[in-house]
Amino acid sequence: EPSFKPHMIKEPVQVMTDHENTISSLDFSDDGQLLASASWDNTIGIWARKSRERDLSASGTPLSSVSDTWHRVTVLTGHRNWVLSCSFSHSVAAPIPANRLA
Repeated sequence: EPSFKPHMIKEPVQVMTDHENTISSLDFSDDGQLLASASWDNTIGIWARKSRERDLSASGTPLSSVSDTWHRVTVLTGHRNWVLSCSFSHSVAAPIPANRLA
């Protein structure tokens, strides 16, 4: 059984505030270590997974778990319009954008 259960999430895990407009698409790399975010600000953000330990116990009992956060490592610019989606290629470690055609 997978440990990630989306229906159990009650609040955002992380808010990505580095884009200047709506994020229209997200895609994980095959190894799960990179995340690409396509945005209406005409950019694609590339984010790297950063793990950290945190205390899960409400009573103070030492109980730790690894939680992931994401930090933006680069921005792909030069798109003339909104970037509606992006997807990692299975053969190269680079996202493939899909721009607005009009």
